[in-house]
Amino acid sequence: MLTPIDPKKYRTTSLRHGDVINKVKQGSYNERIKIESRDELYNIAETFNGTMDKLVALIQTEDEKKTMQQDIIRFLNILSAASDGDLSQKAEVTPDIFGSSPTHST
Repeated sequence: MLTPIDPKKYRTTSLRHGDVINKVKQGSYNERIKIESRDELYNIAETFNGTMDKLVALIQTEDEKKTMQQDIIRFLNILSAASDGDLSQKAEVTPDIFGSSPTHST
C-alpha cells in the first residue's frame, strides 16, 4: 500500500526527479530516479525507470542492427570487387557473422 506524500519531501523529491529527467533529455539514457519511499511518487519513478530500461535496450538493438548492416555492406563490397577481378582486398576473419571488419587492404 502506498503512503501519502509528505509535503516537505515533495519539493525535494520533485526537484531530484526533474534533474534526472533533464539529464535524460540531454542524452544521458542511463540515468534513473532513486526510489526512496513507497509514496505516490514511487509509481511514477518506477514506471519511468522501467521505461528507460526498455528504451536503452531498444537503442542497443538498433545500434547492433546498424553495425550488422555496415558489416554486410563491407562484405558485399569485398565480394563485388573480387567478382570484378580485384583480389587485393581481404576480409579479416572475426567473430562476427560475416567475417568482415572495418579495416581492408587495398
